[in-house]
Amino acid sequence: MSPAPIRSRDARTISLEIDHRRAACPEGVSVLRAAEMNGIYVPSLCAHKDLSPFGGCRLCVVEIEGMRGYPLACSTIVQEGMKVLTKTTALDEMRREILELILSEHPSSCLICGEKDACRETLYGVRKSGVSTGCRHCPNDGECELQRVVERLGVTELHYPVYYRGYEPEHDDPFYDRDYNICILCGRCVRMCHEVRWTSVLTFQHRGPKTRIGPAFGRSHVEAGCEFCGACVAVCPTGTLSDKVSKWDGKPDGFQVSTCPFCALGCRIELHHKNGRLSRVRPHLDPEINDGQLCVRGAFCLPETTHHHERARKPMLARGGYFREVTWTEAVTEVASRLKEAGPRDFLMVVSPDLTNESLYAAQKFVRSCLKSDGIDSTARWALPGGPGLWARLFSMPVSIQGIAHADSILAVGLDSRFSFSVAGVEIRRALREGANLVTIDARDSNLARATRHWLRPAPGKEGIVLRALAEALAGPPPAGALPGAARGSGVEAEALERAVKVLAPGRNLAVVVGPAAFASDPGHEIGQALLRLGEREGTTILPLFHGANTRGALELGVFGGLLPGLRRSPGGGLSLADLLEGRARPKVLYLVGEAPFFERPDCDYLIAQDLYRPPFAVDAFLPAASFAEAGGTLTNVEGRVQEIVKIEDLPD
Repeated sequence: MSPAPIRSRDARTISLEIDHRRAACPEGVSVLRAAEMNGIYVPSLCAHKDLSPFGGCRLCVVEIEGMRGYPLACSTIVQEGMKVLTKTTALDEMRREILELILSEHPSSCLICGEKDACRETLYGVRKSGVSTGCRHCPNDGECELQRVVERLGVTELHYPVYYRGYEPEHDDPFYDRDYNICILCGRCVRMCHEVRWTSVLTFQHRGPKTRIGPAFGRSHVEAGCEFCGACVAVCPTGTLSDKVSKWDGKPDGFQVSTCPFCALGCRIELHHKNGRLSRVRPHLDPEINDGQLCVRGAFCLPETTHHHERARKPMLARGGYFREVTWTEAVTEVASRLKEAGPRDFLMVVSPDLTNESLYAAQKFVRSCLKSDGIDSTARWALPGGPGLWARLFSMPVSIQGIAHADSILAVGLDSRFSFSVAGVEIRRALREGANLVTIDARDSNLARATRHWLRPAPGKEGIVLRALAEALAGPPPAGALPGAARGSGVEAEALERAVKVLAPGRNLAVVVGPAAFASDPGHEIGQALLRLGEREGTTILPLFHGANTRGALELGVFGGLLPGLRRSPGGGLSLADLLEGRARPKVLYLVGEAPFFERPDCDYLIAQDLYRPPFAVDAFLPAASFAEAGGTLTNVEGRVQEIVKIEDLPD
C-alpha cells in the first residue's frame, strides 16, 4: 500500500505529465485524483474521495515511466515530473479482461445485450420482481457506475462462464434493502463504515468465492449497532443497497440542492425528484457543513414525512360531535371570526422552531400588526435555557462545525451522535484520526464516551458543574485547590478533573460540543456560563446543539413574547407558553403552528392547529400546512448561516 496522501490545505502544487499533456495538482493526491482534476477519465469502481486506496477493482491500472508493471492509479501518489499514460492498447485490453471477470459474477446479461435500450422502454414493470437478475430488474438501472464503465470500455460479450451467487435479498431492516447478488465487492461501504463513520458495522465475510459483505459474526445490522446513516447506500456503485421508499421510482428527472429541515446543523442535501414529486434524498458534498454525510432522519425520512398516508390534506372544523372536512373558504372564515372575537390579552400563538425564517417573521407580524397582540411564543425557549440574553452572547462567539475537525482538543458534553447530530460525530472522529484528544462529560453511556481519552461521568444533571470547573481551569490558571472545590458534589473525583485538564490544555485549538440532553438537565444554566468563560480562551470554538432546525432563526426573528426581530425588546406584554403550562392564564383562542407541544388538549376556548399532521388530541379547527418540499424559504443554522430550502413540489390538491 502506498503512503497516505498529504491532506494539508497548504500543500504545494506539483507538475506532471498525463497522456502527453502537462497537468498540475496538489502534492499528496493520487494519480487517479490528479487525472480527474485535469479532466482525464480513468475507470474505477472502488475509489472514493473520502476513502483510503483499496485497489479492489484493478480497473485504474496505468503506465508510469520508470515504474515496473502496471501500478494502480488510486494507490499511487503523484510525484514531481511524473509521466503517466492512462490509455494505451495494452491498458484497454487489460481493463476489458478485468471487467469481464467482474461481470462473470454479476447479473450482467442486460449490460451486454443488444436489445437493452428497447427492453428498458417496454419491460418497466418487470423491475419489481424482487430479485435482480439483470439491469431491468435492478433499482439502480440508469444510475449504475458499472453500467457507465461497461459502456466506456466497450465490453459487448463475456468469455467466462457466468456464476450467480443465489443469495436471498435482505428486506428486514427498516430503511434500505440489500441484494448482495449484484455486489462487486468494491469495499466502499466497508471503508465508509470503518474510516468515516467509525461504526465498524460492515466487514468482508468469508473468503474466496464465498466472500460477501455484512456484519461480523452473523449478526443483523441492528444487533451490530448500525446507525442507518445511509452513507453506505450513497457510495454503493451498483444497486446492491437501495432505500425502500424510492427504490422503484426509477432514474430521477433531476435534483435540487436544499437544506435538511430536521436539526440545527443545516446539512446540505440533494432532493431528487421524479414526475414533479420528491423521490429520495442524497447528501450534498458541501465541505463547509456535512461534506457528504447525513444522519438517519436526513437520509431516509424526508420523502415519508411529505408523502405519508396519514398526512392531513384538507381543512377540518368541529361540527357538533364530528370533525368534518370543509372548504378553505369556510375554514378561513370561521377562524378569522374567532380571532376577531379574542382580545390582545386572550390570544396565544405557539410556533415551531422548525418553520422557515419567512414563516416565523410572518407569524410574529400577523400577531403584532393584525391582532395588535404580543401573545406569541415558541417551544424554541425550551431549547435555549438561560434566556435570549445568554444565547445572544453565545451566538456572538465562534460557532463552527468544521472547527471540530481542525481542533487539537475536543470537549464533548452530553452528546450521543448515533442517530441525531451524527455529522458532528463524524467531524469529531475525523479530528481523532488526525491526532486530536477527546474528553467527554456525560452521565450516560454514549458512542463518544466509548471512543474518548477520558470519560468524566458525573451524577445526572451535574454536567454543567464539571464543565464550569474545566472552563475556569482552561480559560486561566486556577488558584491552588480551586479545581477540586469547583466540582464538589458532581460525583467526579478531583484526580479525574486534573487529568482531563492536562489532556485538553496543550491543545492550541479547542472545540467544545454540547448536546441537547446536557442543556435539558442543567437547571442552573451552568453550561451556558461555562461556554462564555471558555470563549475568553483564544482558539476556542463552540457548537451548542439543540432541537429545532431554525431555533436560532426563531430567536433572531422575535417569535418570543417580549422580543422583537433583531433581539429588540417589545414594549407590549402578552400571554406566554409558560403562562399556559403553569396555569397562570387561560387563552380564549390558542393557535398552534407547526407543532403540538402537549400530550392532551390544553385549556382554552377555541383551539386552532396548523401542521402536516393532526395533533393527538381534539381541536376545533385544523389547517393543513405545506411541507418543506412544497414551500421554499430559508433556515438559519446553529452557525448563523442563512440557508435556502428549495421548493420542488406543488401543494397537494
